[in-house]
Amino acid sequence: MDINEFDMIYVCGPEIMMKSVYDYLLNKTDRVEFSLERPMKCGIGICDSCSINGIQVCRDGPVFSIKDLKNMDEFGRTRLSFSGKRIYL
Repeated sequence: MDINEFDMIYVCGPEIMMKSVYDYLLNKTDRVEFSLERPMKCGIGICDSCSINGIQVCRDGPVFSIKDLKNMDEFGRTRLSFSGKRIYL
């Protein structure tokens, strides 16, 4: 498949799958957006339960470009449980 045939690529699904797509597309195109899903308690950026490297998915997202994800080393590696415990994917 030639990814240059597409004007934009949108990715959603389990974060572990999106991480694989991210790794594949990282140096091939910057026309990619990812819709992230994280457990959210407040939904307005106060509780920090949906945080990825200090960026709140509820307030700053949930859609992020591939350029945004380059600065999020927690993407595809960890998430917080509903109790706040860090879980490794």
